[in-house]
Amino acid sequence: MTNCLLLCLLLGVSVSETQVISVTPSGFTLSFTLESRAPAVVFYGPNPKKLDSALPLSPRTRFHFVRINGLEPNRDYYFRVGAYDVQRPPAWLPPHKIHTLRAPPGKRLFSFAVMNDIHAGQDINSVMVPPLPFLPPVTPGFTWKYPVDNYWSFTLRAAVDEINQTDAALTIVNGDLSSWYLEKEFRLAKAYLDRLTAPYYVVRGNHDRQGEEPKDWFKEVFGLTETWRAVDHGGCRFLLLDDNNLKNGLADLSAAQLDWLEKELAAHPDAPAFIFAHHPWMAGGPDQRPDQRARFLALVRRHRQVAGVINAHSHRAAILRTTGGDGPPFIEVPSTSEYPVGFGFFEVYEGGWVYSFQGLSCPDCREWDHMTRRAYYGNAPRQKARKVADRCLSEPFPTGIVIHP
Repeated sequence: MTNCLLLCLLLGVSVSETQVISVTPSGFTLSFTLESRAPAVVFYGPNPKKLDSALPLSPRTRFHFVRINGLEPNRDYYFRVGAYDVQRPPAWLPPHKIHTLRAPPGKRLFSFAVMNDIHAGQDINSVMVPPLPFLPPVTPGFTWKYPVDNYWSFTLRAAVDEINQTDAALTIVNGDLSSWYLEKEFRLAKAYLDRLTAPYYVVRGNHDRQGEEPKDWFKEVFGLTETWRAVDHGGCRFLLLDDNNLKNGLADLSAAQLDWLEKELAAHPDAPAFIFAHHPWMAGGPDQRPDQRARFLALVRRHRQVAGVINAHSHRAAILRTTGGDGPPFIEVPSTSEYPVGFGFFEVYEGGWVYSFQGLSCPDCREWDHMTRRAYYGNAPRQKARKVADRCLSEPFPTGIVIHP
């Protein structure tokens, strides 16, 4: 390490972009950036004045990513990060603090993963365009340095690889598999997704519409007869919706589909249900019909076995609830293909579940995360990643709902 870098570290400026990505009952993940390529170290522990545990990070890189495991649930922990050469960061630098989640009741039964907004075939990211088509883009967007292996490609490949390293029993791909709803884009996405070692199920997003294409390539490529359906696993029900207008991709929950959802929930009142829809219906949107939104939200609140509603589309992290908090959480999982790159990971217990957003650890993914956090005039961390509480949650099942393995 150069004297300049050591001086910068002592002044507390060589480490930047320190971010706790997510927290679970047993640990947390974080990322940070060094001023130059170097190994790093994370010191952590329950006592802020005595960080007894150290985890060295061997790669010589600027963009570090680490998972800390083996912690106790529902407890405060503290950490500092620095370049590996330094034995211990200066004590006068205040440590970062996290609080591990409370574990749900009962035994852990299984897990599932959620990824969305992968946008196969896209070659430019975070372009801001004005509402009038004859005006130029407000921002030029971001492109990756190697077009042959573009950002959607290596982020999707990394997400598949890292999900395969978990014990996920299934994966839900919650929409926007394609960029321009072309056959070749769906086939590209499928080629990557077919590498998942556990079953996966796709949900249509607004980019996956038919539009003016001669066929509905989303249905054709993935061999679907219906684009809304129910999947059962481990005592839970996974209800996959198609909330898109087939021609223009605007939000659309038809009466027939809402009737089907009502019947499915009424037929299984004691089975915890996770509902998947691409559009964030709790957050709302200018293209959502008020009558459809009102009926959907009322339906979800009325059926107490609905454990959670999982959405995409916004490319942001968010956990929202109905006014009064008497309904299930609505979780918006960030995009796999841009900051904060990753996927959602859900762990199901006998009496509840845990959600955590998992960042991707591949070197290109970390550099792309660093690049695209500058999107929206540098506001991507505030708009897309938001708070840690928007990226993780421990939620008990409603009273009386218990999975019996």
